[in-house]
Amino acid sequence: MKISVKGMMMTLAMVLTIVFAYAQPRGGNPIEQAKKETERLTAELELNAKQTKKVEAIKLKYAKQTQQMRAEMRERREAGEEMDKDAMRVKMQETRANHDEEVKSLLTPTQIEKFDAMPKPERGVKTRARKGKKGKNGQKPSEEEIEEEH
Repeated sequence: MKISVKGMMMTLAMVLTIVFAYAQPRGGNPIEQAKKETERLTAELELNAKQTKKVEAIKLKYAKQTQQMRAEMRERREAGEEMDKDAMRVKMQETRANHDEEVKSLLTPTQIEKFDAMPKPERGVKTRARKGKKGKNGQKPSEEEIEEEH
């Protein structure tokens, strides 16, 4: 059985690509987050250049705020301080609502309809499915099973 050097190098390259892809930090920095989210909104809502520029500024502002809130939570947790998770969740939800209203203020009525119809990520809700756990029958948990947890 001959193993070629070329074949070994290709296999190594694929493995390293996969390893490095999974090793990338989630979220990125606020500038990257703002650009990525602005690109998505520009495409989905068909924003013009002026709207795109303003949306990116809003996205950057709120990405920085969110990053700061998370850093404060992390520092408190590491310092062993007791945290009011419900208060923090409410604060994050208020920030998200303010963000959405600022973005909507730049949009046309048609764009607002599209924006409102876009799926919003569920924030602060951990389900067994997200944690990789299975439901009672070994499948993804049903809505009833998720409700039972909360």
